[in-house]
Amino acid sequence: MTNKEKLYLDAKRTYYQGNPIMSDREFDELELELKNENSKVIDMVGFGDRKLKFPHITPMLSLAKYQTNKTTGKPPIEDATNWMKNHIVGKQEHFEWTPKFDGNACSLQYKNGKLHIALSRGNGTTGRDITDKIYNQVPKTIPIKGNVEIRGEIVMPRNIFNKKYAEDFANERNLVAGILNKDVTPETKDRLKDIVFMAVEIKAIDGKTVEYISTDKLTELGFNQQYPLEKHWVHYSDFETCFYKMQEYREKRSPFLLDGFVIKVAEKYRNNFGENSHAPNWAVAIKFSPKDVSTTNKTIQWNFGKTGELIPVGIFEPVNLDGTMVKRASLYNYGFVIANKVYPGSTVTIVKAGDIIPQVIDVTSPGDISKFNAPTHCPHCNSKLVVEDVHLLCKNEDCSGIKRAMFSQAIGKLNLFGVGGVMVNDIFDSGFTNAIDLLNPLKFNKTALIAKGIVTDGKIVDNLFSEIEKIKELPLQNIILMMGYQGMGNTTSAQIANMVAGVPYSFSGLQKTIVEGFEPGKPKRVKLDNAIGELMQFIDIKMPEDLSSKIGLEMTGGTKEIGLASKDEFMDIAKKYGFIHTKISEAKILVTNDLNSKTGKMNHKKVKSGEIEVLTYSQFLDKYCKGFVSNATTPKQTTKAPSKTLF
Repeated sequence: MTNKEKLYLDAKRTYYQGNPIMSDREFDELELELKNENSKVIDMVGFGDRKLKFPHITPMLSLAKYQTNKTTGKPPIEDATNWMKNHIVGKQEHFEWTPKFDGNACSLQYKNGKLHIALSRGNGTTGRDITDKIYNQVPKTIPIKGNVEIRGEIVMPRNIFNKKYAEDFANERNLVAGILNKDVTPETKDRLKDIVFMAVEIKAIDGKTVEYISTDKLTELGFNQQYPLEKHWVHYSDFETCFYKMQEYREKRSPFLLDGFVIKVAEKYRNNFGENSHAPNWAVAIKFSPKDVSTTNKTIQWNFGKTGELIPVGIFEPVNLDGTMVKRASLYNYGFVIANKVYPGSTVTIVKAGDIIPQVIDVTSPGDISKFNAPTHCPHCNSKLVVEDVHLLCKNEDCSGIKRAMFSQAIGKLNLFGVGGVMVNDIFDSGFTNAIDLLNPLKFNKTALIAKGIVTDGKIVDNLFSEIEKIKELPLQNIILMMGYQGMGNTTSAQIANMVAGVPYSFSGLQKTIVEGFEPGKPKRVKLDNAIGELMQFIDIKMPEDLSSKIGLEMTGGTKEIGLASKDEFMDIAKKYGFIHTKISEAKILVTNDLNSKTGKMNHKKVKSGEIEVLTYSQFLDKYCKGFVSNATTPKQTTKAPSKTLF
């Protein structure tokens, strides 16, 4: 490989990591030179390095959801209809309905018509390169110039799963996730032939401008050829009728597992609504109620939890639940087993929580208590177990099992990409049982770890220390969670962090035995202060802010009118002037792009009563953010409705 080719690949990789080493013009000129030299590197797609994460062109957000009643099966008619009414633009009263696939989200990035990379959803901002996994499932080129992002779900047809994999895997979604997370081997190569990329969204991006393109274009571009996307236009008044038709499609005709469907505003109006930090404002998911089946509990397996609790898991006679063979489900806790007599031989009703996790919702006949053998001693330290309320617990603070579980939980707070459970256990077994020590290179380094004789040198170890070196800052709350205080959770650690930082806090409703001892000079506080002092040599510790003097605001509608690409950008400005983003119920100000809009936030009781000040984005900036100059534009609106209707 020539130096020019290496430069090209390096430029391409850094570009998609968000740190380009050359301008677009320079990159295009280099690519043209290599093309004229018949170089093959310009045809390479993806990067093949599982350690790297790459940014999505635009964030992959979650969807707001309305849930069908789990008990009655009644659809969320009022909520969904009101949502559609509040998203009518002009005379546009029809909404796009598409299936919500129970798969693994994926984003394809095309540049000037050529596929450059396929990314997993990751954390929504960055994803892992999975191009090699779906390279043969998607078009390599499309006839659209510029930057194009095509999103969809990677799924497996139900008939293929049931025929080839149902005996060995819980469900299609888990199997596909496993395939995508492994290197390509002869075994996974065969399985890759069975996965399908179902495209559901296409958009062109030019700088901060996003243009949503009709999904009708997808088939023309070569997507969804074998399995056309089920798409319909529905009038807001027809929700109930069409809900049951979509449910019928899910149960009888869909080739893939679905957990609901998505209602979307027409593409050309989506920028009118924009998005918030969690979800697009132009779409909402409607979740189906879970199906249920009856089966028999054969035995009970006891799993050791992170707090020292022994958690019962029912092992059942295998039963088909919505296309998946279910063999096991959590029985929650010791008290649930006793109260409901879920002993071996009991008959239970199971549903899938969130259409994914099997969950026992009813015990229709009790089991045989003589076959119930709950453990009496801890499997790790052999201490006698005790029953507290409904929990069966090991109370030995020196229990190796508890320490290992807490260590694993603490490492999770570091978000070390590519560092799995095996490596975490190996680190613990090597004697590094304090998670905080991993951030101190004087205590934890490659030489010290390998010297223990359990971990060997190689790419996995290199990745571990590469990921640790990336950590430049941690919130104080995470430090507290990593300290190994038994029973410590997110809410408690947040309030303790506030206390340590000297900002308002409250221990109301928190367990006294956990929060006591963090006053200055007390043992827990001394331990924490020492850890903070040690870590400040190597990383920055982000202290909680005093938010009591901040003014809460909520937002609705897009920010295009002020020349900003997102609400996050707007919020970055507002924070500098003493504002904080809160829920509508806690806000003092609601900022909107349309004072006449009918969104749920604009119809909130506090808005109607005048308790909340309502301003447009421009009005807010003019009134509260002196010195900021907006680049205001007025979004165009057209009113022609789609001609197609449902079914």
